[in-house]
Amino acid sequence: MLLKDFIGSTRAKASFFALLLREKELLQELAWLFGHSPYLSRILCNRPELLDSFVYRAQDKHSEDLGTLLEELAEKKLLSEVINGSEYLEDKNLQQLTANLTSTADSVATTLLDALKKEYPSKLRILALGKWGGREMGFRSDLDFIFVVPDEPGEMDYKLAKRFITRLTESHRGGNIYSIDMRLRPSGKAGPLVIVQKDLEDYLQTQAAAWERQAYLKARWIGESTHNNLGFLDRGLSSAELDELERIRTQLMVEGVHPNLKYSEGGLVDVELAAQTAVLKKKLKPASSGTTDLISALEEKSGVLLKNYDRLRQIEQMLQLVASESLTELSPNHESFHALALALHLHPSELLNEVLSLLQANVALLKELDPRRLPH
Repeated sequence: MLLKDFIGSTRAKASFFALLLREKELLQELAWLFGHSPYLSRILCNRPELLDSFVYRAQDKHSEDLGTLLEELAEKKLLSEVINGSEYLEDKNLQQLTANLTSTADSVATTLLDALKKEYPSKLRILALGKWGGREMGFRSDLDFIFVVPDEPGEMDYKLAKRFITRLTESHRGGNIYSIDMRLRPSGKAGPLVIVQKDLEDYLQTQAAAWERQAYLKARWIGESTHNNLGFLDRGLSSAELDELERIRTQLMVEGVHPNLKYSEGGLVDVELAAQTAVLKKKLKPASSGTTDLISALEEKSGVLLKNYDRLRQIEQMLQLVASESLTELSPNHESFHALALALHLHPSELLNEVLSLLQANVALLKELDPRRLPH
């Protein structure tokens, strides 16, 4: 059905059929992709003109005209997902996938910011958080970030920040470039749009709640090789803060009939927050903002936990590709579950048993390693 929609969206253009005739393997590749990934198929249905770029893997043209540039950046993001998604369906290389999707987000953001700075001169910088900050972008990921300036922000700084948000989120052909999340700025949604770096550092060192400091472990300056150096790691965690983090953990976890890759105990969120808690508790300085380095803070059994985490994330990203909607729960009766098992070359019962075993193993490990669960 999606392949039929795609053919319809091309409006039987001669150039499209000429492309199919010229690229002999393209039709077979398209049929394979449309048969395996509703997510990627819809991208091509909405933007059939991406097909030519998909064939030649062309992503690096940038116009001086802002309107044209915005369309190019939107295409760059979509094309990156189609190219990397089609490769991931075959090789299942999680590290390569997340690195490539993150690199695309970095490139889009820096290109857009640099273009806007020509009209709005500013020293504004982007501090990425979440999956973007950890260089772990996946399919359907939004951009978590805040704007930071070295001194008290002026009119140009605010104008630049607002234009950046508008251009990134406004509708283009095929949708917006990225969805964004800026809730992690100090004082939350009510906080200032642009933050002075010294004020941010002071806030993290003296006022930020433990859960906020957890989030800022993922911080990374976009377009720069320097570490965030926000200087709050020597605060540690008090017993009261550990109790609060444990309360938050229990609120986040879901108990359902079916396993949830993110929110079941032992799932992705449970492991990520446990690793972040350990880093803060032990006042460690991880080598990077990525989950791999944060999990290493759990010490002697971190290798097993990391292997389990990576497998759950690999499955979760495959689910994003084969499902018609964004899902993290695995329901054996849902059509997406059978599509997921097929994509992973597993029988559905094998997949379910593997996920349950991974979650149970992680729960056992975290009971020994997670500071939130240990006596304090």
